[in-house]
Amino acid sequence: VADPAVVDRDPWLLQPVGVGGEVAVAHDGQRDRPPLPRQDPVGVEQQAQPLVEADAPEEEQAQGSRRGGGRSALAHVAGGNGMVEGRDPLGRHPHPDQPLGDGRKPPHPAQLDPAGTLLGAGQRDWLRQGLEGSAATWNVLAQQVMMGLVAFPGTAKDPEPIYSMDQWPGAAHERMALARFWADRRIPNPIVLTGDIHSNWVNDLRVDDREPETPVVATEFVGTSITSGGNGKDNPEATAKLQSMNPCVRFFNRERGYVRCTVTPKSWRSDYVAVEDILKPGGRTTIRQSFLVESGRPGAQAV
Repeated sequence: VADPAVVDRDPWLLQPVGVGGEVAVAHDGQRDRPPLPRQDPVGVEQQAQPLVEADAPEEEQAQGSRRGGGRSALAHVAGGNGMVEGRDPLGRHPHPDQPLGDGRKPPHPAQLDPAGTLLGAGQRDWLRQGLEGSAATWNVLAQQVMMGLVAFPGTAKDPEPIYSMDQWPGAAHERMALARFWADRRIPNPIVLTGDIHSNWVNDLRVDDREPETPVVATEFVGTSITSGGNGKDNPEATAKLQSMNPCVRFFNRERGYVRCTVTPKSWRSDYVAVEDILKPGGRTTIRQSFLVESGRPGAQAV
């Protein structure tokens, strides 16, 4: 982990190990919207999603393409030298015209509508071009709505499983097409970093997460909030229920904390660090669980 002084000050920042190669991050964007204002690359957010902010040249953003040269929290902390290709902080939330709205709902044909999109055609093409041109060991997609197609228990009145329609399940066709693209193009070591939902998750991603017999193509690490929602809690019963419904879910809890990622040419390790009491100065932290992804071998292994 690079630069201990920065880690001590801002422990929620990702720290890639500088081992040569390229760190390239493009700017936030979604559904072809204009670029967001440039931000401090080491700015602090209340959410503990892995922070990968950047400021790509505006003319390149307008063209929907980007190939290196931007600055990010990754590049800033690691001195701009790592084997991680940070491609592509996507938009914070779906636009309000999402066909199925917010919240958890039963499956609906609109989820598999090819016209449904969180990315927009311009950003989707830009993302694919960047991935196809990447020579990095690790190809990282930083974004804020969970990509795992996770089913939740229904109600006593209607026990049919429900899905979070304001996350990627609401655009399941596009989500599955992206995973298929990773697999068909053999994109090296896709890693998805996600935040914004006040809970921790590790998801092994398949083209269709409802088909556990098919190969894993990527792993998603979801970071909880640092303080929002109070101290939170670990709920083994809820975790067991979710895992019984979703073989893609390797880990879940609602504790507060952050995810610490350590990256080498051979492996990606994510430590889920829980904060004992968010109101207590100098409160104790505990590594609740750690997961390892080996280069060239998709899927998270508990360590």
